Amino acid sequence: MENRPTHKKQTANAFGNRANSYLSSKIHREGDDLDILANWSRGSRLALDIATGAGHAANAIFQKNSSHSRVIAIDISPKMAHTALSAYPILEVAVSDAESLPFHDDSFDTIVCRIAAHHFPNPRLFLEEVSRVSNSSGVFLFEDNVAPNTPFLNTFLNTVEKLRDPTHIQSHTVDQWTSWIEEQEFNIESATVLKKDIPYIPWTTQSNTSKDNLTKLNELFINAPPEAKTLFDIKITNGSVESFSNLKLLLKATRLNQ
Repeated sequence: MENRPTHKKQTANAFGNRANSYLSSKIHREGDDLDILANWSRGSRLALDIATGAGHAANAIFQKNSSHSRVIAIDISPKMAHTALSAYPILEVAVSDAESLPFHDDSFDTIVCRIAAHHFPNPRLFLEEVSRVSNSSGVFLFEDNVAPNTPFLNTFLNTVEKLRDPTHIQSHTVDQWTSWIEEQEFNIESATVLKKDIPYIPWTTQSNTSKDNLTKLNELFINAPPEAKTLFDIKITNGSVESFSNLKLLLKATRLNQ
């Protein structure tokens, strides 16, 4: 089991060192998934973006609701939070742990968490906090990398992710996420799994993957079982990994008692 305080400190430091690369990352700063989340946020007056990274989702939500809304963006990494505020001065930014939110109960009408929860040691505690700070008409917008139900493909993906980035804890399945979210008295209105093409070199460069782990990662992709090569669209050219696709759950849920 992860030492949670140590892991969180390591994650904050690691993402602080990557802040500029996340600001410029095409995967994070644009995409149909980001547009969908922003459109789902229409009508928001006070939104919270958890684990904001470089602030792309928070900014998209503000832009969609700018004349009427406030958006508070939080991140466990002070450097990442500073990067988000520098890039998007219209945001209100704070340093905070996703599993211990510094806000009153029933505070927000919109809560978003985009491509971050696979770094959280306790996803159910995170969701408890989401439920606690969400008001009675609250909307929860969620996106994260997900793993297939097939055990060996699940293991393949999580091994790849951990080699690439040691701060990765686990990509969970769609069934796990939907069950946990429903436990917190949210009604899931929409849930879809998208495939997103990932260029391999920028992906590993962004996370500063070590040489040893990069060697292991290359071997895993090149020698991947046929089912993994098909599901994850692994493309290899002249013995080098070119790209692959990962699976992302995109979900909108509303409070049952609204």
